[in-house]
Amino acid sequence: MIISGTTLYKKATRAVLMICALILFSALLPSIVFANGQNSRFILGEVMVKFRNETEPNQLLSEANRSNPPNIEILAPVARLLSEKTGIPLKVKQILSSAWVLLAVDADKLTTQSITQLRKRNTIAEIQLSPGEAKAIDAFEVKKIDVTFQSSSPEYKVIKAKLAGIANSSFTELIRDLSKTLDLPLKGEVDQRAHLILEVDLREVTIVLAKRLRSLSELIDLVQLNYVSTAM
Repeated sequence: MIISGTTLYKKATRAVLMICALILFSALLPSIVFANGQNSRFILGEVMVKFRNETEPNQLLSEANRSNPPNIEILAPVARLLSEKTGIPLKVKQILSSAWVLLAVDADKLTTQSITQLRKRNTIAEIQLSPGEAKAIDAFEVKKIDVTFQSSSPEYKVIKAKLAGIANSSFTELIRDLSKTLDLPLKGEVDQRAHLILEVDLREVTIVLAKRLRSLSELIDLVQLNYVSTAM
């Protein structure tokens, strides 16, 4: 079988065009983003955003990209602004391709903020960081909060009932009530001292954060959870 030079040229041209199309497609989205499917999951505590062209955050992003590597510190005011608007402390973790910015929950500030807000509850006798080791989830360190309620408080009765193994909905309602106080999803357990050990539900916080960022349509054009492939 004889293949003409014209045929080979056409095949080579098609191959080059296909490669160019793949390169162009990969440039449109950050390389760490994958489709949300069975073989992918999102990194907890991280969300990606694209700012609207005419906004100040996008202007600061352009300024940050003028240096090599990009100067993330220029975006510090943007992180503070988004923290105030979402109620979740944030920091800029990375500037990605195609004008995407990777935001991360600021773990230390989130813990400090939670303790400060919980101290306003007059039925709490003592509150501090749990002496146990923090739990590492993805790149996020979840710190637990040790809460002691006054022995005369309704919350303390709920804690004692939970410790005694009495099955009812009061403990779930207590966690829900504390979540409303912080405006953050929480998880809780009771230890043998009748203390409530609280921690932020990081998975739910990430979803809530993405939802709150999407509501800032005057600043943000696109919001994407940071999906990564889990396929072997």
